[in-house]
Amino acid sequence: MDNPTLAFEIVQNKKLGYIDNNGNLIHQTKEKGGLHIVDYRGAINLNEIIAVKIGDLYGYRKRIGDVIIPPQFDMAVNFEGDRALIGKKIGSDKYNQPIYLWGYINTKGEIIIDYQYINAYSYYNEVALVQEQDKNDQLNQYISSKKLWYLIDQNGKIISHKFNWAKYFSEGRAPVEIDKRYGFINTKGEIIVEPQYDWVTSFKDNISRIAIKDDKYSNLANSIDPKTGFTIITPYFEGKFGVIDPSGNYIIQPIHQAANFHFGSEYNDFYEGLALIEKEGKYGFINLKGLIVIPPQFDNAWHFTEGLASVSINNKCGYINTKGEMVIEPKFIFGWGFSEGLAAIQKKVSILDEKTGKKKSLSKWGYISKTGEIVIEPQFSVASAFHDGL
Repeated sequence: MDNPTLAFEIVQNKKLGYIDNNGNLIHQTKEKGGLHIVDYRGAINLNEIIAVKIGDLYGYRKRIGDVIIPPQFDMAVNFEGDRALIGKKIGSDKYNQPIYLWGYINTKGEIIIDYQYINAYSYYNEVALVQEQDKNDQLNQYISSKKLWYLIDQNGKIISHKFNWAKYFSEGRAPVEIDKRYGFINTKGEIIVEPQYDWVTSFKDNISRIAIKDDKYSNLANSIDPKTGFTIITPYFEGKFGVIDPSGNYIIQPIHQAANFHFGSEYNDFYEGLALIEKEGKYGFINLKGLIVIPPQFDNAWHFTEGLASVSINNKCGYINTKGEMVIEPKFIFGWGFSEGLAAIQKKVSILDEKTGKKKSLSKWGYISKTGEIVIEPQFSVASAFHDGL
């Protein structure tokens, strides 16, 4: 691969590195140790400007290259366009989790909007959703803040200010809550799908999964927001899900039990026209007509990518096609989705312990083709998933 712009992240010998789709090492960090967070989206752009932690602070650099903005922030998020979200720690909550105030910088590292928001998302088409600080309830505000969310422009000017809750934009729409009902706004802050549901997911491929609850939420749980990496709160949800189009019309009436109690997770989205459902602890798939096309039969399952989906039976992972046929027999510990024709799999391997001179069994990551053939031998401590390749 000459002058590569796409690569896959791995961790080997406690060092973060990048390989091409032939397993050739393109670049590896010099330093050992520390927490390496691998990008699980699949192929990544090496020219992307990313937030990096250097010492105790965050700065910015290209994935391969020199630091562009020196470390100076308590928390930082990757750039979206010419704005990046940066955080300043102001304390800890009652669970000993850090509390940040959020602001925005430009590509020169200049603070364009000062630290003032208790929650915020990255910019999308020159607008961002933010939540003002609740100074009277600082210890609990991540969960119970009564302060409203609003939409701002690139200079921090308020466009719209009336939401009890909001989530990041996707396909020109953002989920919002008004009076305990969920709907969608556009980038002008206008309501385009009236709040009427008990939960919604972000739009993907012009569809959103919505939920109508059977009973009250039974609990709250922490999960990781896929866009920002922040800890967010999602409900354990007892109810049925349906599917709507961008106008709010039903594509699938709410009749199926969600495949994952964390309904807000993208785990429940449609991929390649199919979505997971759960029945009596087993997983299967429905199509966009709401028809069950692969009956619930697997102990666990992942969504489809490049025509195949990872499934588990008796603690072994294999792959099925869109007809439900097992095309790669279950023999791995775990497997991510396919991208660029390859998938990361985890497998037990026998290696020689240099200290004792004896062989020992370890779980390592490698890559397989769509025939199940191992094309990059399991050797990595961590490997990026080859799904949703960029």
